Amino acid sequence: MKIFNDVLSPELIEKIFSEIKSNLATPSWAASVLFWDKTIMTNVGATVLQTPARQNGEEIHEQAKQFFPEHLKKYKAYVHYYIWTKGSSISLHQDSKYSYGVTIYLNKEWIIDEGGIFMWKDKKEKSDYYKAYIPKYNSMILNDEDEKHLVTPVNPFSRSLRMTIQIFGKKE
Repeated sequence: MKIFNDVLSPELIEKIFSEIKSNLATPSWAASVLFWDKTIMTNVGATVLQTPARQNGEEIHEQAKQFFPEHLKKYKAYVHYYIWTKGSSISLHQDSKYSYGVTIYLNKEWIIDEGGIFMWKDKKEKSDYYKAYIPKYNSMILNDEDEKHLVTPVNPFSRSLRMTIQIFGKKE
């Protein structure tokens, strides 16, 4: 996993929130319980909502890929907004059908007690321990080594919903 800070411009983030807000009342959101593979839904108590980033997807990808290794920059990217509802999570898995996966965090504030912690097993380390990352505004995690990862449940008493951008890249 590679972690980067200050990934997207403030202007783009403003456009992202505008697009998400305008999409909230539309039927364009899909629920993870309906289409995610059952293996990543083990012990998951709530759903994650997602919708394609139709208006800003290309610009998001352009700004994010400046942090990518050169060989990943030309891959086709699929950009989505995710809203992690209270109680939502994702079980331990790998994104093996993609060349890379990216998470960009949109919550201006997120504290560890709210859950939604990103955890992964570092392929390079020979231990049984997992690493953890607390979501930080406008930071990005790049998984280009197909490492196992999960997201812990968002606390049912969290003050807000967890919001992310997910990018999956695939060699065409």
